[in-house]
Amino acid sequence: MTADDVRLELDRLIDRVDDLVEEVAKLRRSEEFRIRVDALGVPIQEAARLAGIGVNEFRELVRSGRISSVPVGDTGYRRVIPVAAIADFLERAAEGGEATS
Repeated sequence: MTADDVRLELDRLIDRVDDLVEEVAKLRRSEEFRIRVDALGVPIQEAARLAGIGVNEFRELVRSGRISSVPVGDTGYRRVIPVAAIADFLERAAEGGEATS
């Protein structure tokens, strides 16, 4: 694969991500969708996978408060990430308001 092929593939992938972010934004504007999704949460490992970043990087985003989380269990040590918080982070990242390392 040549450098030009790689650039073309990256451009194609970026366009696809832009399309997906737009679709998610449209869905999130739907009140029915917002009510259902805002109540959902996933473990940090799954949240990192959904966001397309590493678990350690995702944990740092939670620690820094850039992505919200909810403590669960008696000790509050375990945390669940609201799916809406992941979508918010990805929208901010797509708009250039968030950067990951």
